[in-house]
Amino acid sequence: TLAMAIMFSVFTGIFLIYGIRKSIKLLRHIRNCYKGMEGERLVGETLNKLSNDSVRVFHDICGDCFNVDHLIISTKGIFTIETKHYDRKKGYKFLFQNGKLMFNGHQCATLLNQMDGEANFIHEKLNALCGRDYPIQKVAIIIGAYIDNPQNEFSNYWILNENSFPKFFANTKESLTIDEVRSIANQIREWIKVSVD
Repeated sequence: TLAMAIMFSVFTGIFLIYGIRKSIKLLRHIRNCYKGMEGERLVGETLNKLSNDSVRVFHDICGDCFNVDHLIISTKGIFTIETKHYDRKKGYKFLFQNGKLMFNGHQCATLLNQMDGEANFIHEKLNALCGRDYPIQKVAIIIGAYIDNPQNEFSNYWILNENSFPKFFANTKESLTIDEVRSIANQIREWIKVSVD
């Protein structure tokens, strides 16, 4: 019986350790999800302030197994926006140079791939809805991390913090008419409505 008691104690210990590790993973996942939602909310509030007759803002557009956090249809063009939210105290750093993105000294292709995928999704959808080939500006708005772009390379990817985006947006030349904005926004609205229904 002593052997059985020892075996029972060992198995109990193993299950306890396994349970604790799973719980820690789950708590970390919940915390990250909450952080992500909080980031999307903060960026959404910033973008909503830009909204007017020439700027239409959409949030949380669902694709296949992913979502576009924010979409802007405006006279200044069409923007897909991915949001990332980090703990400012931890000193995270992004460096974008020579077309590559580094995160804390390690290459981070995931974010650029994500931005590409979201922009391609919206590009194809607008092509199908409107019958026109609209260029899409890929944007990542990052909260709580330092962003360094020494070459000022902003042609393909805008990787900015939440305070920089409105300035970049304001300085962008107009490329669509208000009538085009209304038409595209109405098509998007109808498509989203059908998707939800």
